[in-house]
This record gives sequence, C-alpha cells and structure tokens, in this order.
Amino acid sequence: MASLYAREVALYTTALELGVASGDFELTGTPAEVARDLVALEDGYGLHLFSRNPAVDHATAYDAVLRFARTVTGCARL
Repeated sequence: MASLYAREVALYTTALELGVASGDFELTGTPAEVARDLVALEDGYGLHLFSRNPAVDHATAYDAVLRFARTVTGCARL
C-alpha cells in the first residue's frame, strides 16, 4: 500500500507542478501537500464506495474530489 500511495502522490505532484509551470494552477499549498490531500480524499471516498455506504455514491464522490481539486488549484476548468 505504501508503494501505491507514493506512486499516486508522485503522479499528482508532477501534474500539479506542470499546471503551476504552465500558469494554469495557483496552488493553495505546495504541490506535494496538495497531492497528498487529493490522494487521501480519493482513498477516503473509495472506502465509502467499496463498503457501499448509502450516503456516498459515485457521482457524489467524483463531484467532491473535483470540487476540492478546483479549489486547491484555482482552476475552474478541471
């Protein structure tokens, strides 16, 4: 699990760094911080989906992660 987490954080970190470099993103934290938060949010919602929590469906989880990503990147085009 630690290896998967590290790879996911690295992937997000790279994407966030590229977004900052291109001028598309204005992050609310460092790329690594934002990446860790995105992975944690995805993982948390994934657990609720996997456990069939009736309060969390796929659309709810997707919208929540996307809304957070838009907020922490300052990019409404996500």
